[in-house]
Amino acid sequence: MSATCPNHPDAPAVGNCSRCGTFLCAAEWTIVDGAGYCPACAARDDVDYLEAFRKKYWGKRDSWGWTLGVGAPLQILFGLVALLSGPAEGWAAGILLLLSGVNGAFFFLGVPITRVGLVLLTVAWTAVYAFTIGPAAIASGIISALVVTSILTTTRTKLFFKLDVPRPTLSKCWDQLANNTVARTALALSIGGLVIPGFGPLAVVLGIIGLARVDAQAKPPIGKRPHAIAAIVLGVLGCGTTAAIVLGAFAKISS
Repeated sequence: MSATCPNHPDAPAVGNCSRCGTFLCAAEWTIVDGAGYCPACAARDDVDYLEAFRKKYWGKRDSWGWTLGVGAPLQILFGLVALLSGPAEGWAAGILLLLSGVNGAFFFLGVPITRVGLVLLTVAWTAVYAFTIGPAAIASGIISALVVTSILTTTRTKLFFKLDVPRPTLSKCWDQLANNTVARTALALSIGGLVIPGFGPLAVVLGIIGLARVDAQAKPPIGKRPHAIAAIVLGVLGCGTTAAIVLGAFAKISS
């Protein structure tokens, strides 16, 4: 007798859940990263770690949100000052500063239309600069456009605004923010340790720990082996820098 699905006794099983082993019919079979699971296991954070990552940052303000939100009161203040200054050439800048501040405040609150507002304000600022300073405004406009593009396309910003993000893109963001954070921290410390005494030894320790954690077969996979190795190498160099500074200080004291 062929196996059947426990939830659908009349349906033949097409496989077993990769986690709990339950027989599954086609209706219950759920694919996560190439493996089949029952619906209950597929919903677990340790199985679909990318979905857990999405939930963690869904609607959560990112660094751009905080940057625009903190800068909003200053833009509004400077806008009012520009409007009250009198000259007609200051009114356009004052109005745009006010609009930028208001847009930034609502961006901080996660209002979707502010994404469009960033684009429109960038165009408006470029037009004002073109009128006041001429062709040099092109460079300013290009830089502003690049910054706005970065804001609107960053995965964390999209998650903040509750926009759909494809799994491959989500995977890259997870790898950047959540995969083997010890190795990532070690690399940052090792770079700083080249000029800041004391960081080198700590980078070596964390680099070794991060390297020991690497496991491509884990769920989720733990990577960043190159980061950990680079941290150890640079950390050792940083230890040399620290030793040289300490020996130099002792030499001055003894002399």
